[in-house]
Amino acid sequence: MKIPQYIYITEKKNETKKAFERVFQSEQPKRVLIVTSISPLMKVKWLFDYLLSNRTKAEKLLVEKSDKKALEKTVNRIENGSFDFCIGIGGGKILDIAKYASFVEKIRFLSFPTLLSHDGIASPVAVIRDGKHW
Repeated sequence: MKIPQYIYITEKKNETKKAFERVFQSEQPKRVLIVTSISPLMKVKWLFDYLLSNRTKAEKLLVEKSDKKALEKTVNRIENGSFDFCIGIGGGKILDIAKYASFVEKIRFLSFPTLLSHDGIASPVAVIRDGKHW
């Protein structure tokens, strides 16, 4: 786990866009996997537009659960798609899956929490359920 290089707290959409632009101008990823769920996906079309306008290939992966199956699916997608960057957009379960899969595949990870209650800005922890609820 590395200490985050970028931490931006934004209130407005245009501030968030500018923060992403700064990160992507610095990192210059070639292939980005965006891990999210349905609700946040509808709010970040601008991100796909931005990436495509900069000739960055971007794909999305919808995740609904934080379990081993979702983790394996995400790891396989990163590996098979030759992604060099992963963005997790959503709440804790989405961010945990994207963070852990990025760690396993040794690619850069950007956390985009959409909930104020998310406290994992620099957490090395990812909660992956194995069919049990405790």
